[in-house]
Amino acid sequence: VHTLPAFHERIVGYRANLVAAAGAIGSGLLALIVWLLVNGRRRALAQAERMTAELRHGERELQRHNRALRLLSDCNMALVHADEEYRLLAEICRLCVERGGYLLAWVGYAERDAGKRVRPVARFGDDAGYLDGIDISWADTERGRGPTGTAIRERRTQVNQDIMSNPQMTPWRTAALARGYRSSVALPLIGEGEALGALMLYAPAPDAFDDEELRLLEEMASDLAFGIVTLRTRAAHAAAKEKMAFLAHFDPLTH
Repeated sequence: VHTLPAFHERIVGYRANLVAAAGAIGSGLLALIVWLLVNGRRRALAQAERMTAELRHGERELQRHNRALRLLSDCNMALVHADEEYRLLAEICRLCVERGGYLLAWVGYAERDAGKRVRPVARFGDDAGYLDGIDISWADTERGRGPTGTAIRERRTQVNQDIMSNPQMTPWRTAALARGYRSSVALPLIGEGEALGALMLYAPAPDAFDDEELRLLEEMASDLAFGIVTLRTRAAHAAAKEKMAFLAHFDPLTH
């Protein structure tokens, strides 16, 4: 009987320890729950932000591809109705800016002179004298190793994703950046086995050209080159026909 108080005290002590342990465990669980909720919310927010950014990026890409696809369609319509080479070039440049959303579009023809100059023959957009002050060649020289000259010389597309950092743009960088050009693409115009020239497009942001957009632009450039050759062939046939008609009515005795 005398041991009952001691036993009772131990029970009370155990109960106090259990209560303290339960309290500690409860506090630990509560802290864990709070930590999981906070960090889970942070992870959820971070995931939501990533998903939102991906969706926005996807939407921008889709809009860009749709714009390039519409541009290709519009340019093909212009080719169908074209009746003169330089009017066609001017119309393609206009469509590239107004429908394609580029800052500047211009076409340069490859001259077969000693300096292998690139002669601008059509332009549209925010030029501000840019083409009047540049000297571009398609020879393998400093001024021929830029995107335009290289596209003509090597007969393949040259993508310039950042005018600021591209060393090929050194001769023209200051003038280009002053007009808001941050990236560009040079599309060679290949007709009858040779480079007739190139179509150049300028965008206001770096990294503006992705693979799908480039594929559509290259298709457009190929169609344009075919249109140029077709119009030249048509003009040559018309000139030959006119000459034949003249000779048929030409009387050497009276002339």
